[in-house]
Amino acid sequence: DEEVTPVLDWNTGVLSLDMSTSGETLAVVLEAPEGCTAVSYSTEEFIPLGSSEMSSCPRSVIVGSDELIYFHLGQEEEGVLVRAPADLSYAGQNTLSVGAAMEVRRNASGERAMVRYPPGEDKMGWIDLDAFAGVETIPLPSEIIGVEIVAAAVLEPGVFPGEGLFFLGGDRVRAFSYLPEQETPLMEYDLQGITGGIAAGEIEGEAMLAWVTLDGYFHLFRFETGCFHDFNQYASVAGEPEFVVSSGSDPHISRIETSECLGITLGETWTATYTGDDWQVEGSKSGLQSGTAREGEVYRSDQGEISFLIEAGSGSAGEGDQFTIETSDGIGGMYVGATAREILIDSGRDEVWVLDQAQGRIVIVQPEAGDVVEVID
Repeated sequence: DEEVTPVLDWNTGVLSLDMSTSGETLAVVLEAPEGCTAVSYSTEEFIPLGSSEMSSCPRSVIVGSDELIYFHLGQEEEGVLVRAPADLSYAGQNTLSVGAAMEVRRNASGERAMVRYPPGEDKMGWIDLDAFAGVETIPLPSEIIGVEIVAAAVLEPGVFPGEGLFFLGGDRVRAFSYLPEQETPLMEYDLQGITGGIAAGEIEGEAMLAWVTLDGYFHLFRFETGCFHDFNQYASVAGEPEFVVSSGSDPHISRIETSECLGITLGETWTATYTGDDWQVEGSKSGLQSGTAREGEVYRSDQGEISFLIEAGSGSAGEGDQFTIETSDGIGGMYVGATAREILIDSGRDEVWVLDQAQGRIVIVQPEAGDVVEVID
C-alpha cells in the first residue's frame, strides 16, 4: 500500500520504447499535440540525453548494441529506418529504405534487426545495424507463404539450434519456427487453443517456446527435442485394444506403448489389419505406415507414435483380422489462470513471468517444479 514514486512521468501516451542491451540507453516515443516526441535517457539516474519533435510518428523505436537509436518511419511502400546518435542529433546519411515493412525488431544482442513484410511479400529480412547498408532478404518457405503473421521474433544462435525466426499465425492457434540451416528448417506447433501471449528463450538449459492459451493454460515446447514439456504430470497413453477376428483365429497383442515425447503421439485410432502375410498399420491421422507388423516382432510406427507386439495364438490369423487401439496425445498445460498478453523468460532463474493484464498481476512459473511459485498482485 506504499505510494510509488515514478522514476519518469511523461503525463502523455507512450507509443514505443526500447533499452539497449547494455542497459545504458533508453529511447521513448511519446504522444504530442502535433505528431510525436522522441526522448532519450542515460539510465544512470535517468538523465535526459536529447529530444526531437517528429511530425511523423514512428511505428517503433529500437536501440542497437552501438547505443544508436533507430526509428521505423513511414507506411506502405515508403518505409525507412532512421538512425540517430543517443542525443538524437541528426548528421550525415542516416536513413535506410525498408519498403513495405510492417515491423522492424532488433535481436537480443542488438546487432541485427528483423524486418517483417506483409503476407503478399512472401519474405522477411535482416539488417546489419552496424553496416546499415541494406536489407538482406530471407525467402519464406512455401508452407507459410500467404499465412497471416501477427507476431514474429528472432531465435538467437547459441540458445537455439541456429539463428532463425518464429511466427505466430493469424488464427493464433499455431506457431512456426524457421531455422534455415537445419535439416528440418520449418516446424509448426499446435498451440492447444487460441494463444494470448508467446515468447521464446532458454529454460533449464534448453531452447523453448512458451505460450499461454486464453483459457489460462501455460505450455512449453522444446525446440531441440521436438517435445512438449510434461510438467512432471503428463504422458501420452493408449487404450485397451479391440479385436475383430475371423472364425478360429486368436492372435493377441501386448506391449502397447506410446512415445515418451509429448506431441509425437496424437489423439487418433490405430488399426492393424492382417493381409495374409503380415499386418498393415494405419493411423486415422498419421495415415498408412510404410512398415508392416510381423507376428513375434515388436512393431514401431514410422514416427514412433506407437509400438506393440502381435503374437500368434493357437489358431492362425485370418485375412481381414483387425486390432484397433485408441491413443491420446497426453498434452496438458499448467493452469495459471492468466489471460496473458506478455510473457518474459528469465533464463538465469529458469522462470517464466506471465503478465496477466486482465487481473493486473504477474504469475511466476517454474517449469521444472511444475508449479506456480509466486503471484505478484
